[in-house]
Amino acid sequence: MLRVAICDDDPAICRLLERMIAQVNRQQLMVEAVESYDQSTVLWQVLLAGQVYDVLFLDIQMPELDGITLGRKIRQELGDEDLQLVYISGDVSHALDLYDNYPLHFLVKDDKLTLEKVREVLLRAEQLADKGREHFAYMKDRLMVQTPIAEIVYFESARKQIHMYTTDGGRITFNGKLDDIEKQLKRAGFLRIHRSFLVNSSKITKITAA
Repeated sequence: MLRVAICDDDPAICRLLERMIAQVNRQQLMVEAVESYDQSTVLWQVLLAGQVYDVLFLDIQMPELDGITLGRKIRQELGDEDLQLVYISGDVSHALDLYDNYPLHFLVKDDKLTLEKVREVLLRAEQLADKGREHFAYMKDRLMVQTPIAEIVYFESARKQIHMYTTDGGRITFNGKLDDIEKQLKRAGFLRIHRSFLVNSSKITKITAA
């Protein structure tokens, strides 16, 4: 299920996209929540505070913080490569300026901003989100290795090494930082319960008070 954000200083565009997304969702359930922002600076503060979205419909021309700059901050300062950016604008001349932020799509604010276009974008975003939640990738002995996320119970950080514990009782050790793993898996339901432990929430069966 996708968590969607809309950021546009034109409230009419926000309402239009909200209606379209709701209509798509009635026909094919794939969106968990939709939140709209009419100020990009407010959205940026929300993202800095740790809010996670899977898809962001982002206007390009906005006061204070334009969509291209915000996209760059999301990629470079937050290090978030998973949030799917869908740029929306009435001016197609900006299209070539967007690719450093590798957007999922570019929608024009005219008759091309249709229900079918929004549906296509959401379907593609859902496919990418599902793919990203399937495996955890890491380097071990100079090789890229992937482990199914469903098989990971928790991670433990110890002296610049990561111990990954799996459902078969195994432990895999590799070099890394728990902060980086947390960013990589924040959309996969992992919880930081301690500075040294990151737990797969789907494997938690009981919670007790300390």
